[in-house]
Amino acid sequence: MRGRTLGADHEPTLDDWRLVVERAADLQRAVAGHRDAMLATGLPDCAPGTVLERFDAVYERLRTMPVGHPSRLTDEEAALLADRRGSVAAAGDLLVDAALPDTLQHGDLHPGNVFACDRGRFDFGDAQWAPAAEVLCIPQAVLESDGLAWQPVFEAYADRWGDLVDPAGTRALLRAAALTHPINRAETWLGALAEATDDEAADWGEAPRRHVLRLFG
Repeated sequence: MRGRTLGADHEPTLDDWRLVVERAADLQRAVAGHRDAMLATGLPDCAPGTVLERFDAVYERLRTMPVGHPSRLTDEEAALLADRRGSVAAAGDLLVDAALPDTLQHGDLHPGNVFACDRGRFDFGDAQWAPAAEVLCIPQAVLESDGLAWQPVFEAYADRWGDLVDPAGTRALLRAAALTHPINRAETWLGALAEATDDEAADWGEAPRRHVLRLFG
């Protein structure tokens, strides 16, 4: 154990957040060229070129869940999700050709998954091999929900990539990542729930549906 998490230790400041995303970016840059080694550890492969395949699989699983299951889509939700397929495909295509590479993507980068003693040490239970920009999806949502400034944290992340990208280009990637990240998270949750106990399913069974519904803002 590495002690208390950042979220349990104190209310994270903008300086905390900047350091967290900087450390995340540094790690992403360090391992970006080691795909095979990372996947050999069991890291899920959620590269953008395969996102449409995962979209179809998640859609079918959630549409056909047993009646009463907390992640079963309603008919209206299923129709809305089907309409987003083209947007998800376009987002995946953009990320395939992005300057930012596919790399280790933390998956759920919030203060409860960062250790207070060293804000570069993370809980990687939700990690994936995925577009680098996806790592910003959760920080942006948390900061905006908490009424904190997002721009300086975003700039801190973008700066760690140096001349590889500019802020405007990174914003475009983040908009695309907002469409791929929910699908990737829903798929990994479906995998995690495959061997869940009844109590675990009751507590967490709605997670796949919750994530795909993020596609609608």
